Amino acid sequence: ARVRAAGKLNARERIDYLFDADTFIEVGRFARSERPEDRESTPGDGKVCGYGRIDGREAAVVSHDISVKSASSSPVNVRKMAHVRRTAQANGMPLVLLNESSGARIPDTMGAAGTGGLGQDPQQFVRHREIPYVAAVLGPAYGTACWFTQLSDFVVMRKDATLAVSSAKVTSIAINQQVDAAELGGWRMQAEVTGKVDYGVETDEEAIDLLKRFLSYLP
Repeated sequence: ARVRAAGKLNARERIDYLFDADTFIEVGRFARSERPEDRESTPGDGKVCGYGRIDGREAAVVSHDISVKSASSSPVNVRKMAHVRRTAQANGMPLVLLNESSGARIPDTMGAAGTGGLGQDPQQFVRHREIPYVAAVLGPAYGTACWFTQLSDFVVMRKDATLAVSSAKVTSIAINQQVDAAELGGWRMQAEVTGKVDYGVETDEEAIDLLKRFLSYLP
């Protein structure tokens, strides 16, 4: 309800808009946090992953579910994303990243077990370029959502979104200086100064339409 009130599609509605009707096959649907106290509140563990067809052609997707723990990254959902990425590379499918996340889920990632779990894929943020990556930044995109956006070949960003390593609040605390979110990683900063973003848009639908258009140009 909060996502809808903000004028956005939810993680699964974005996938429905991206793929041809009735072609989406989800993987890791029943994944949940490894922490017993969070198992009932983490459906899909905050990342919806799988495969479908765009204009009849196969593609893979990771759609961040901001309504589940702010789509924060954990050892469980990082494994889900790694599986989708490896499968896409093995089968020559483009990877579509619908990015919106608060960053790492600290309780899951602290300590030896959490740190080791996130490190299970040492090439997580390495681009070998066998397949194209396309990304839409559809809200706050910190941590993993930021890294994968930087790795992408084509990036579209909502004008009310933020793309940065960490939030303005965390950054302000870290450097002991007040930081404005728009100046830190707003769409104008990323499109006109850093060059990390190709287009700024108003809605989720506009963003996904541009990703589909870009992919339509590829052989």
